[in-house]
Amino acid sequence: MATSNFDANNSAISYTGPWGDGYQASASCRYVPSQYATFDFSATGTACTINVAVGSLSSLTITASVDGGAFSNLTLPGSTNTYSSVTVFTGLSDASHSVTIRLVGTNANMFYLAATSAISVTGASPALTANSTFSGMTFYNVADLLPLGVEGDWGLTQVSGFSLGYQRPACLLAKTPDASMRFRSNATTIRVFAQINNTWVKIYQDGVAVGSKTRLLAANTNPAVTINTMGWVTLATGLDGSWHDYTIVECDTGGAVIAGVGTIGGTIDLSSTGVYPRRGAIVGIGDNIISGQSGTSADSTLGVLWKLGLATNRPVHNGGIDSSTLMGASGTPGTEFRYTDGTGYAALGNSTVDYVLVCVGINDINVASPVPTTNFQKSYQNMLTGIRKSVGPNTKILALGMLPTTTTNGGANRSTYNTSISAAVTAVSDANTSYISTDTLWGTGGSPPTSTQINANVNGDGLNPTATGYDGLVSLLQPYITTWSPPATGGVVNFAY
Repeated sequence: MATSNFDANNSAISYTGPWGDGYQASASCRYVPSQYATFDFSATGTACTINVAVGSLSSLTITASVDGGAFSNLTLPGSTNTYSSVTVFTGLSDASHSVTIRLVGTNANMFYLAATSAISVTGASPALTANSTFSGMTFYNVADLLPLGVEGDWGLTQVSGFSLGYQRPACLLAKTPDASMRFRSNATTIRVFAQINNTWVKIYQDGVAVGSKTRLLAANTNPAVTINTMGWVTLATGLDGSWHDYTIVECDTGGAVIAGVGTIGGTIDLSSTGVYPRRGAIVGIGDNIISGQSGTSADSTLGVLWKLGLATNRPVHNGGIDSSTLMGASGTPGTEFRYTDGTGYAALGNSTVDYVLVCVGINDINVASPVPTTNFQKSYQNMLTGIRKSVGPNTKILALGMLPTTTTNGGANRSTYNTSISAAVTAVSDANTSYISTDTLWGTGGSPPTSTQINANVNGDGLNPTATGYDGLVSLLQPYITTWSPPATGGVVNFAY
């Protein structure tokens, strides 16, 4: 018997979820901020282990399905932040065995797969090949699909703690029948990653139904999962591999919850549906308020960026700052952008960006040691200039004033810094860059909000809005962004179930 090691970037491994490359426990790794995130492969041999570290030994379970069997728990490493060998299977026949590793628990974001020697296989001729269930599959989160035509009454939601990191929406919830999502693909198989909740969906190719409707049942998942968890369901297979417009439709009373789409034998064209014309995106530059934070709880259903995208029927990208400060501790310009959703600052260079929303929070300017306003204005002005160079002259930049907050959380300095933001906008002398005042946000009749109104819209941390507070912020911003509407002709109009 021999043992062979395989790296995490091996082409035989298929990842579901926004896996990223990072550095943890003094080594490079792959990680993911999500429950139910998976990686899949087939190992040829009698035994298989994975080389992992974990940041927590509680609220994190590593489960595995081998050869399509039920998921069972693997033994966690004995300590945190140290890479250890975790057994996936042992004592099996010396043959190819399909494997799906699934992470469960609110601390699933503390799972780290070593970049090198991630998987070890022991056998006469150990090998790593693609899991046939996921062979060549590409995963697209709903954040990728929003630009391509999400129509009808959808909302953002999370399922049993399922999250793709609060910088991205976790799932789309169909609130009514006929809610649909559209995309153009040349795949031979199309699957959905959805909550298994017994609702019905149907897929159409160029407006024509592909088979009958499909129920999101545990019996239809592969690999098998239980009710109310997240799983894969095949909607169409044996497709011809040519480019077509596809529409996935909720055909129940509502309730289908979709986290993403997987394609095998082809890809999704992220630039166009082939039916609808270009719709420009909204890129957000900001921290928790952009991406979704309520007190200490990260929740993508709250983020103003995602709510604004749904309200205006436009795709969105979270481009930072996100935990970086606009100003350095000494009052000099600091790190102004941070990659947060896989697109980050690079999204600004996309010609389909129509709006950039800039939302610098009170906690982004080191309020414990207030920054000189002249330095703050200069840094903000430099940021606006950098954004403009990236997006070209026609994109509208919306510079949002700091939100009303309590005095104990920097509220006393808010007016001063908002004056600096307004002055920075004036200084760049750009007709397509605007300052949006928040002075009357949450107030009544165009008046500034009272302390009671602020407290009714902001959580106990004094900084982050409640769900109602976010809705008020969306209402403030929506008039500045043109709602995109599909053309009067083309596309599927009436769905038959």
